[in-house]
Amino acid sequence: MPKKLFFPVLLLVLSILACNAPATTTPIPTGGIVQGVVYADLNSDGVIDDSEQMSRVEGAEVTLTDCGSTQTQLTDADGKFMFQDLPVGTCHVAVAKAGWNYNGSFPALGEYPIPVASDPNLPTAFSIYMAPVMDAIPTETFTS
Repeated sequence: MPKKLFFPVLLLVLSILACNAPATTTPIPTGGIVQGVVYADLNSDGVIDDSEQMSRVEGAEVTLTDCGSTQTQLTDADGKFMFQDLPVGTCHVAVAKAGWNYNGSFPALGEYPIPVASDPNLPTAFSIYMAPVMDAIPTETFTS
């Protein structure tokens, strides 16, 4: 092969090899923690009063989305939940339980589902308030 063609052919071969090389990706850091407690806001005022401090909601379904795959947990007897080894970023938390409605959070974030940060250097902890659903009690008695 003539010397004039050797270097252009070599560059072409190296370019082709570089394009076919497996891409390297930067791994997404994990290790974030999102944890909290679900309280019973028994008087539906959006605040956990002193009398409600020990009113925890057991068996509430807490769902974490937008932070890797969707995950769901039930709160334990103390109303606690914890999601671990999450990718860094913003997640959203929703809560559900038959006979109860979401009623706020502390800190008050003003959005629902609740936006929370997942950061391995700073675990996120917050409280969710749920209020019991009150059935409408008729004020009139019908007689036949």
